[in-house]
Amino acid sequence: MLWLVLASGFGDAVQIGGAKAGAYLAPGVVLLMAAFGTMFAAIGYIQDRERGLTDAWRLSGAPAWAVCAAKVLAASGVLVVQATVFAAGAAVIGSIEPPRVLDAISAVGAVFAAGVLTTSLGLVIAARSSSIASFHAIANVVLPAMWLVSGAVFDVRTGAAWIGAVAAANPLAWVHACLRAGLLDEQVTPLVWVGTVGGAGIAFAAAAWSVSTDRRGVRDG
Repeated sequence: MLWLVLASGFGDAVQIGGAKAGAYLAPGVVLLMAAFGTMFAAIGYIQDRERGLTDAWRLSGAPAWAVCAAKVLAASGVLVVQATVFAAGAAVIGSIEPPRVLDAISAVGAVFAAGVLTTSLGLVIAARSSSIASFHAIANVVLPAMWLVSGAVFDVRTGAAWIGAVAAANPLAWVHACLRAGLLDEQVTPLVWVGTVGGAGIAFAAAAWSVSTDRRGVRDG
């Protein structure tokens, strides 16, 4: 809804990064979907811990990475479906051009990487949060800041030098560049894809470590 209002309001009058505002903002909306999906997955983990379900999987001997993989794959799969529906709708109303086959595959890969990255980051925060309230206190600062300086709202390539430096260190900015390549038919170097996949992989490893060392749900005796 936010994207529809902005795209319709700006129309053809505003261009960002050489594209119409509605088209340029589309990849950012997908990242926003990923951020919201992160909230649900991370809150689900905290609720599992409060209910003692984390005790059950620890006693079963299941590795932490498998638990993380289940949550990350579920959230990423849902995100791919949501993003596909959104992109199809955007193409139908003419805000973006229907992507070619290879571009569509590239976009799906970028969306999946976005899901892995954001969900993993959410699990890292959740594993270090004592409650849902404390999770929100951290996540509501970290994730929106990363989204805002990812290129989702404005082109970081033409912004101030410090914005470019922050974006270069922001893994969401790398994902956003890949999303633009798939949805807006832009060109990216292989290094951008390496950074995107590497960032998602590092985030997942951090999530697995954080969950494996989280003992809040373990009950004595």
